[in-house]
Amino acid sequence: GAAIERFAQMTDWSYYEAARRFQRVLVAAGIDAALKARGVMDGDTVVIGDLEFEYSSDHSEAGMYERWYSERRAAGVVGKGQARWPHVTG
Repeated sequence: GAAIERFAQMTDWSYYEAARRFQRVLVAAGIDAALKARGVMDGDTVVIGDLEFEYSSDHSEAGMYERWYSERRAAGVVGKGQARWPHVTG
């Protein structure tokens, strides 16, 4: 619904903790269970508003971090141990 779309839009995906919080909200709101009930499987693309992500049933800390980190690296974002402030590219 509109609330989860707004929440997704307001989430700062550059922070792992924010992505983790979003996952907890999906579980708490029953959205994760509803996706599974509708047959969504690992690797399927899920769209919530403007957010598009690859579904994974692995909610372990290590699994979530690895997916978040891989997505950030694939997007060309600065790697571990490096920071750029303010967040400016180029």
